[in-house]
Amino acid sequence: MTIEQVFAELRTVDPKWHVEIGEPGDHSGWIRRDAFCTATDGPFNILLERIGDRLRTRDRLTVAASFALRFGWIASVAIAPFLTRGCVPRIRLSNISLKFREDTLFERTAVHEAVGPFASAPGADSDLLLQELRRELENQAAPVVEALYQWSGFSRKAPGG
Repeated sequence: MTIEQVFAELRTVDPKWHVEIGEPGDHSGWIRRDAFCTATDGPFNILLERIGDRLRTRDRLTVAASFALRFGWIASVAIAPFLTRGCVPRIRLSNISLKFREDTLFERTAVHEAVGPFASAPGADSDLLLQELRRELENQAAPVVEALYQWSGFSRKAPGG
Protein backbone atom coordinates (compact mmCIF):
# COMPACT_ATOMS: atom_id res chain seq x y z
CA MET A 1 0.00 0.00 0.00
CA THR A 2 1.21 3.51 -0.77
CA ILE A 3 0.65 6.70 1.19
CA GLU A 4 -1.60 7.91 -1.63
CA GLN A 5 -3.73 4.78 -1.15
CA VAL A 6 -3.87 5.38 2.62
CA PHE A 7 -5.18 8.93 2.02
CA ALA A 8 -7.75 7.58 -0.48
CA GLU A 9 -8.86 4.93 2.03
CA LEU A 10 -9.28 7.57 4.76
CA ARG A 11 -11.41 9.64 2.40
CA THR A 12 -13.83 6.70 2.00
CA VAL A 13 -14.34 6.78 5.78
CA ASP A 14 -15.06 10.53 5.73
CA PRO A 15 -15.50 12.20 2.32
CA LYS A 16 -14.71 15.61 3.85
CA TRP A 17 -11.26 14.35 4.81
CA HIS A 18 -9.28 14.97 1.67
CA VAL A 19 -5.56 15.42 1.17
CA GLU A 20 -4.36 16.71 -2.18
CA ILE A 21 -1.34 14.93 -3.61
CA GLY A 22 1.13 17.15 -5.45
CA GLU A 23 1.64 20.89 -5.68
CA PRO A 24 -1.71 22.72 -5.58
CA GLY A 25 -0.73 25.12 -8.36
CA ASP A 26 -1.71 28.75 -8.40
CA HIS A 27 -5.22 28.33 -7.08
CA SER A 28 -6.16 30.96 -4.52
CA GLY A 29 -6.28 30.22 -0.85
CA TRP A 30 -3.21 28.00 -0.69
CA ILE A 31 -0.23 28.96 1.45
CA ARG A 32 2.78 27.13 0.15
CA ARG A 33 5.72 25.47 1.76
CA ASP A 34 7.88 27.64 3.96
CA ALA A 35 5.60 30.70 3.88
CA PHE A 36 4.70 29.78 7.47
CA CYS A 37 8.26 30.50 8.59
CA THR A 38 7.55 34.22 8.77
CA ALA A 39 4.45 35.90 10.11
CA THR A 40 5.58 39.48 9.58
CA ASP A 41 4.73 39.59 5.87
CA GLY A 42 3.52 37.44 3.01
CA PRO A 43 0.58 35.04 2.90
CA PHE A 44 0.90 33.90 6.52
CA ASN A 45 0.68 37.51 7.69
CA ILE A 46 -2.36 38.08 5.46
CA LEU A 47 -4.07 35.05 7.03
CA LEU A 48 -3.27 36.28 10.55
CA GLU A 49 -4.67 39.72 9.70
CA ARG A 50 -7.85 38.09 8.36
CA ILE A 51 -8.18 36.08 11.58
CA GLY A 52 -7.84 39.31 13.56
CA ASP A 53 -10.50 40.96 11.40
CA ARG A 54 -12.87 38.02 11.91
CA LEU A 55 -12.29 38.15 15.66
CA ARG A 56 -12.48 41.96 15.64
CA THR A 57 -9.20 42.28 17.48
CA ARG A 58 -5.68 43.55 16.87
CA ASP A 59 -4.38 41.66 19.89
CA ARG A 60 -1.67 39.53 18.32
CA LEU A 61 -1.60 37.01 21.18
CA THR A 62 -5.29 36.29 20.64
CA VAL A 63 -4.80 35.99 16.90
CA ALA A 64 -1.76 33.72 17.34
CA ALA A 65 -3.68 31.47 19.75
CA SER A 66 -6.59 31.29 17.32
CA PHE A 67 -4.26 30.32 14.49
CA ALA A 68 -2.57 27.70 16.69
CA LEU A 69 -5.95 25.98 17.08
CA ARG A 70 -6.40 25.93 13.32
CA PHE A 71 -2.86 24.67 12.80
CA GLY A 72 -3.48 21.77 15.20
CA TRP A 73 -5.91 20.23 12.69
CA ILE A 74 -3.06 19.81 10.23
CA ALA A 75 -1.47 17.14 12.42
CA SER A 76 -4.27 14.79 11.37
CA VAL A 77 -2.53 14.40 8.00
CA ALA A 78 0.20 12.42 9.78
CA ILE A 79 -1.68 11.04 12.78
CA ALA A 80 -4.58 9.38 10.90
CA PRO A 81 -2.30 7.37 8.55
CA PHE A 82 -0.11 6.42 11.51
CA LEU A 83 -3.08 5.11 13.50
CA THR A 84 -4.87 3.37 10.64
CA ARG A 85 -2.05 1.99 8.49
CA GLY A 86 1.19 2.39 10.41
CA CYS A 87 2.76 4.95 8.12
CA VAL A 88 4.10 8.45 8.62
CA PRO A 89 3.79 10.79 5.65
CA ARG A 90 6.41 13.54 5.33
CA ILE A 91 4.50 16.63 6.48
CA ARG A 92 7.32 19.10 7.01
CA LEU A 93 6.52 22.59 5.78
CA SER A 94 8.81 22.08 2.80
CA ASN A 95 6.54 19.24 1.63
CA ILE A 96 3.07 20.70 2.20
CA SER A 97 0.77 23.54 1.25
CA LEU A 98 -2.22 24.51 3.35
CA LYS A 99 -5.55 25.96 2.35
CA PHE A 100 -7.75 28.07 4.57
CA ARG A 101 -11.33 29.01 3.79
CA GLU A 102 -12.45 32.60 3.37
CA ASP A 103 -13.68 32.50 6.99
CA THR A 104 -10.05 31.56 7.97
CA LEU A 105 -10.82 28.02 9.11
CA PHE A 106 -8.50 25.24 7.97
CA GLU A 107 -9.76 23.53 4.82
CA ARG A 108 -7.20 21.18 3.30
CA THR A 109 -3.60 20.03 3.04
CA ALA A 110 -1.64 19.28 -0.10
CA VAL A 111 1.23 16.85 0.37
CA HIS A 112 3.65 17.54 -2.46
CA GLU A 113 5.41 14.16 -2.40
CA ALA A 114 3.53 11.28 -0.79
CA VAL A 115 6.49 9.57 0.87
CA GLY A 116 7.31 8.23 4.31
CA PRO A 117 8.01 5.05 6.24
CA PHE A 118 5.54 2.20 6.86
CA ALA A 119 5.54 -0.12 9.88
CA SER A 120 5.03 -3.05 7.51
CA ALA A 121 8.28 -2.33 5.69
CA PRO A 122 11.00 -4.95 6.20
CA GLY A 123 12.86 -4.25 9.42
CA ALA A 124 10.37 -1.56 10.54
CA ASP A 125 10.02 -1.03 14.28
CA SER A 126 6.77 0.41 15.70
CA ASP A 127 8.65 2.37 18.40
CA LEU A 128 10.87 3.90 15.74
CA LEU A 129 7.80 4.75 13.66
CA LEU A 130 6.25 6.52 16.65
CA GLN A 131 9.48 8.49 17.08
CA GLU A 132 9.30 9.37 13.38
CA LEU A 133 5.73 10.66 13.84
CA ARG A 134 6.86 12.84 16.73
CA ARG A 135 9.80 14.12 14.68
CA GLU A 136 7.58 14.99 11.70
CA LEU A 137 5.07 16.83 13.89
CA GLU A 138 7.82 18.74 15.69
CA ASN A 139 9.64 19.59 12.44
CA GLN A 140 6.37 20.87 11.01
CA ALA A 141 5.37 22.95 14.02
CA ALA A 142 8.69 24.41 15.22
CA PRO A 143 9.10 27.05 12.48
CA VAL A 144 5.44 28.09 12.82
CA VAL A 145 5.77 28.44 16.59
CA GLU A 146 8.92 30.52 16.12
CA ALA A 147 7.19 32.74 13.53
CA LEU A 148 4.23 33.29 15.88
CA TYR A 149 6.65 34.08 18.71
CA GLN A 150 8.49 36.65 16.58
CA TRP A 151 5.22 38.22 15.39
CA SER A 152 3.25 38.29 18.64
CA GLY A 153 5.35 37.19 21.59
CA PHE A 154 3.25 34.01 21.69
CA SER A 155 4.98 31.46 23.91
CA ARG A 156 7.37 28.95 22.35
CA LYS A 157 6.33 26.43 25.02
CA ALA A 158 3.07 25.50 26.64
CA PRO A 159 2.73 26.65 30.25
CA GLY A 160 4.44 24.14 32.51
CA GLY A 161 6.06 22.52 29.43
